[in-house]
Amino acid sequence: MNIVLSGFSGSIGKTIFNSFVSTEYNFFPYNMRNDRFEFEHDLENFDVFIHLASLNANLQNHSHFQEEVNLSKKALSLCIKRKIKHIIFFSTSQIYSKKNSINGSIDEAAIIQPENIYASAKLECEEFLLEACKEYDIDLTILRLPPFVDLKSSTKVSKLIKFSSRLRVFPIFEGANKNRKSFLTKKNLISVVEKAISREQDNSDNLSVFNVADKRPISTNDLVKAFHKKMESHVVYIFMPKFIEIFVSKIPIIKKIYFNLTNNSSLNVSRFEKRYNCSLLETQNSIEL
Repeated sequence: MNIVLSGFSGSIGKTIFNSFVSTEYNFFPYNMRNDRFEFEHDLENFDVFIHLASLNANLQNHSHFQEEVNLSKKALSLCIKRKIKHIIFFSTSQIYSKKNSINGSIDEAAIIQPENIYASAKLECEEFLLEACKEYDIDLTILRLPPFVDLKSSTKVSKLIKFSSRLRVFPIFEGANKNRKSFLTKKNLISVVEKAISREQDNSDNLSVFNVADKRPISTNDLVKAFHKKMESHVVYIFMPKFIEIFVSKIPIIKKIYFNLTNNSSLNVSRFEKRYNCSLLETQNSIEL
């Protein structure tokens, strides 16, 4: 199977590309900005387009918003030109309203209310692709992801894990001990991608939207500890009083890297599991494999 991959230079793109080397799946990285493949080839036909290309953290204003949407339009144009009949679009769980977390896990029918430009742009891309793929008879799989966690990635939570491992000290704050948040680790990411591209599903819906994440939510502290265990890092955990937590939460750099990860956001992944007849791993089990 021949697969076009945009956004291959990002954390998720690199993980996907490297994980499928020497398999039955042949990935061809595509640069959306230059409209060209990264490697020379003589293929004309491709089976799947995985659309990962995104401005991500650089999405800060309306012009960036439109540029993000234009990337999806470029992806569609390439699929039409190359007669690719299946697009897998990586979206974000940030499109859901924070109010959903109050009532438990978030499924695909939850309230949609993006609270930043990045999430709003991703939602706009979803809506564009859903309408366009229906018009051009292209199958579409939308995957809504929580934060991706891998030691080789540059995400906020990955930086937190690596920094605390080097420091050998990790403060335990009450908020990060009690919260329950969904993450996506490498083993589950690769499983999700393989299921999606192989079309191992129990019916033939052409336009599908799924939450994908590790099986159950986990506290931020437990997530960090699980990676420390995997890394065999001898880290000292220091429980911090509540008044210190309140004080440090006002320091911008700490709030940005740490406390933004301590909110509650639990994704329900049962729809994906049922559709593809699979069971995603819990975070600790995924990390250990």
